[in-house]
Amino acid sequence: PAGYVRTDADTVIEWNGTNWIVSREDEYGFDAVKGTFTRFASGLMICTSLSYALDVTTLYDGHYISAEQTWVYPAVFAAVPMIGATNLNNTQLWATARTGSTAGGAGRIWATGIWTGRSLQMQATGLWY
Repeated sequence: PAGYVRTDADTVIEWNGTNWIVSREDEYGFDAVKGTFTRFASGLMICTSLSYALDVTTLYDGHYISAEQTWVYPAVFAAVPMIGATNLNNTQLWATARTGSTAGGAGRIWATGIWTGRSLQMQATGLWY
């Protein structure tokens, strides 16, 4: 966060000829189960899940849906983030997501027919401080 020097991310100090400019490098992280995150000095954080393979086989309200896939974010947000989901396979399917908390959310794939092995990816954007 602005106003203090973090010890877990590189701090860059530059002299512009008049003043010292202190800034922080973007911080990147990866978890083999949860996905990736990027923290920016502004307080913004973006988390991206791994790709989940889901079967879209349950009839629901005239469409087919997959089971809900829960996702624990690779880093915790300071407030509940916005979350979105993407179907990575084709345009005959669509994805939805819902935010559960500052630590995780969930998503699923929808279709007009039955599909197996479809890929879901989620992304959450919010503040980390």
